Amino acid sequence: VNHKELFLCCSASDACQQFIANSRRCGVPVFGLPAALATGDRLSRTACHAVVDRVTAALQTDPRVILSVGLPPVSDRAVAGRLSAHLAKFTAEVLRASPVDHVYAEGGETAAALLTEMGWERLLVKRELAPGVATLRPVGVRTQLTIKPGSYLWPGSVSQVLARRRQQTQAR
Repeated sequence: VNHKELFLCCSASDACQQFIANSRRCGVPVFGLPAALATGDRLSRTACHAVVDRVTAALQTDPRVILSVGLPPVSDRAVAGRLSAHLAKFTAEVLRASPVDHVYAEGGETAAALLTEMGWERLLVKRELAPGVATLRPVGVRTQLTIKPGSYLWPGSVSQVLARRRQQTQAR
């Protein structure tokens, strides 16, 4: 079974940046939002689809993909405040285009924006991976959703996948 995981990383925390860097070193495809969003510019449908198509293509060949903000710090608070909503919109488009078994959302605002974007109103709690880190399943949906605060590290059960991946990469 080919289990597909999509990580949403919207936090500027050291823990998030370290997770992205470690993942990238292990060969996990990492995609960021278009630079135009950092200046508050609107994106064309073509630009949106380009990112969604790249993430969807990566999910066809890789079991784990990261979609992050991937932009330099944004000083305009209003523009910065919309980045999690943009990340949620891109994620929703990816989920509609490609089946994903498990979404990991970093940051409560990002998770809330994704729930709204997907119309997921009722959630079943599946398990708590660590204090403050919960796996949920939207009612009537196959995809599971694990949410955690942006400043927390991912629990060992999630990050151990990277250690196995690093070993596989080194063995090649």
